Amino acid sequence: MCKRKFLIFMSLVLALVVLSWGIGQVWAQSQNSNGNGNQQNLLKDAQNAAAAVRANQGRQRSITNDQRWEAAIRNADRRAADIRKNHGKKGGK
Repeated sequence: MCKRKFLIFMSLVLALVVLSWGIGQVWAQSQNSNGNGNQQNLLKDAQNAAAAVRANQGRQRSITNDQRWEAAIRNADRRAADIRKNHGKKGGK
């Protein structure tokens, strides 16, 4: 009988610990965020900043798949030329 009471008591204690841990996670959220709005705004800001950097460097974002393939081929050609140029040299560039 004593063993059964101990198991029931420990089960209740563990259930309270788990519930309090979950409540603590909810309280840890930012007070001014409504869902994922704050994170989405940060993501949009980062995307806009990256687009501004590309525009300053004279590169634009590829729009069509053909343009993406052309850019990938250009980059592959540049990498291959760099590898051929620096083949066997220590220290990379």
